[in-house]
Amino acid sequence: PQVFDEDMFIRQEEHDFIIHLMNGVFDSNTIFEVTDDMSRTFFLKNVRSKIDIDGGKYSFRNAPHFMSMISDTWPSSIGETTRRDAEYETEAVLDHYFYHSNVAPFLCI
Repeated sequence: PQVFDEDMFIRQEEHDFIIHLMNGVFDSNTIFEVTDDMSRTFFLKNVRSKIDIDGGKYSFRNAPHFMSMISDTWPSSIGETTRRDAEYETEAVLDHYFYHSNVAPFLCI
């Protein structure tokens, strides 16, 4: 919410988190500010991405990612993949390895 105009989001403090409402409306643009037990602050958007296959008979959650699906093509390099995106993706997976509760207590690399 800090990157938007100052009056775009209305801040509401709840018990354990902060809600940022765009123009005062609770919808898919709402952002939740949450601090975990390791003092890391996360900004979560109020959306869920789900993929349906076989006419909705099966579905799975589409996990978030930072890498663009439009790859660079040499020599014109017209795609959208960047080193920054690769660093974000790597940072996200490392955070998952070190902080998620269902990852084994050791890693063999």
